[in-house]
Amino acid sequence: MSAITLEILKITVGAGFQLTCPAFAQLRQTAFSAGVKDQWYGMIQDRSNLLCWLIEWPASIRDPLSYAGPEPSKINFRDSIRALDAQQSPTSWLLPFENADLIRPALVAPVCEICDVNLKPGVDRTRPDIAKSLHKTFTDCYDAPDGGFTGGYWAVNTLNDRHNVYLLGWESRQLHAKYFATPLCALELKNLDPYSEGGEGLFVNLTHERNE
Repeated sequence: MSAITLEILKITVGAGFQLTCPAFAQLRQTAFSAGVKDQWYGMIQDRSNLLCWLIEWPASIRDPLSYAGPEPSKINFRDSIRALDAQQSPTSWLLPFENADLIRPALVAPVCEICDVNLKPGVDRTRPDIAKSLHKTFTDCYDAPDGGFTGGYWAVNTLNDRHNVYLLGWESRQLHAKYFATPLCALELKNLDPYSEGGEGLFVNLTHERNE
């Protein structure tokens, strides 16, 4: 597969929102009109008002955040996304991947975990021990004692080079919880603790939509 920029949108929706609503369907069609082949979406588990929408922007769209749609004077893509958010302030992360297949195992999993590690200002992410811990936070999942990890990958948010985002696939929340309680999982997070701040883990079952 070709290189993509994965945009992760987190949108706070109103009480009456449904995934089938026409406004959201129209937004996805607008993204397809830009050459997008694959999109994924779902409601965040335990957060009934938080919509997660993933767009795989092709390399031809160099700056996804500036894409306003085929007829921006009539319907502006970014303005319409803001209008869908109950607070008019959706969150957007941009993650570059050399190959879209890298993240497929996470996106198609029964449970997709989207989690992040924020490095403190001034921390050198290229320092060998920090770079190693950032990557092993992902690779150690393959050694989960009770299994359940299906794959995925991670990347640095191009909008903030201190922001590291992981897409991890799990067979169930229960198996994730078992792994999260192990010393193996805690090891690299403990190593990163002096250099990181904030971050959270969100879980979602994603619906896939493809433009053939």
